[in-house]
Amino acid sequence: MLALAAARPAGAQDISSPYRFVETGRELAIFSGWMADAPGRFGFGPRGGPTFGLRFGVGVAGPIELEADLGFSSLTRDVVDPTGSGGPAAISEANVGQYHALLRLQTAITGRRTWNGMQPLIWFGLGLRGDVDGLQNADLAIAEQYRYETGTKFASTFGGMIRFVIGDRWSGRLEAGALLYRLDTPAGYSEEDLGFEAVGQDEWVTAPTFGLSLGYRF
Repeated sequence: MLALAAARPAGAQDISSPYRFVETGRELAIFSGWMADAPGRFGFGPRGGPTFGLRFGVGVAGPIELEADLGFSSLTRDVVDPTGSGGPAAISEANVGQYHALLRLQTAITGRRTWNGMQPLIWFGLGLRGDVDGLQNADLAIAEQYRYETGTKFASTFGGMIRFVIGDRWSGRLEAGALLYRLDTPAGYSEEDLGFEAVGQDEWVTAPTFGLSLGYRF
């Protein structure tokens, strides 16, 4: 009886914690998801479509991480003729091979620990976005001054994710964010005959993104 009584306090101190320290500081992940519409005021910006990419992250200080985000999105856009009596109208469709190269600064809300295997993070990033397809035959149906061309532009991103750390080496991530970038307005849209008010040289658009990723940690 004395031995049993003596054992009880020791057993009561053995309390399991939902928190677990993450030993690894680097992660290589593949990503797949969906990028939503960002057509802009006149409708010539990209429509939604699948996106995929590669991410490489490294811990730099406490809960802070730096992550390189390289992605490609298979999208489409409307070829818009702004000269019709009813205003801008889509007359055809073109492909958009959109790429982005971003550097993200992200922080884990739970620090270098998971809670029940989960680690929520938020991020903000800067980089470039462009279109490998460029000008296409469908664009030649409208006058040159009305043709939209993507080029390579500055872009930014923000969002959040929940990372599920599986064992010591693997992770799964559920992500939601947004890609912000500029659409250049073709010079012809400023013509007085078209009657558009307050036409700027460009406009900023926001394309929401959603996806899943699988990562290897080391």
